[in-house]
Amino acid sequence: MVGLGERFLKSVKQNSDLILNNPNTFKTTYKNFKEIYLKEFPFVIVYFIDETNAKIVINSVFHCNRNPKKKFKK
Repeated sequence: MVGLGERFLKSVKQNSDLILNNPNTFKTTYKNFKEIYLKEFPFVIVYFIDETNAKIVINSVFHCNRNPKKKFKK
C-alpha cells in the first residue's frame, strides 16, 4: 500500500506530540509506564516520565499482537 509508512510515522509523531503536551493524561498500565494507542494502526506507544532528569522516555512503539510480557522492558 503506497504511503502506509508515511501514514504510520505521521500517526506516531502526532501521538508523540500529545504525550509531550500532556504526559500525565494517559493511563499508567504497569509500574510507571503509560500507554497511548494509535487509532489507525494496531500499535501502542509505551513511555514513562523520568522526573529526576525532567524527560519523557518512549520505551517502545509496540505492536499489539506481540507478547505483552515484552512491552515493558527497559
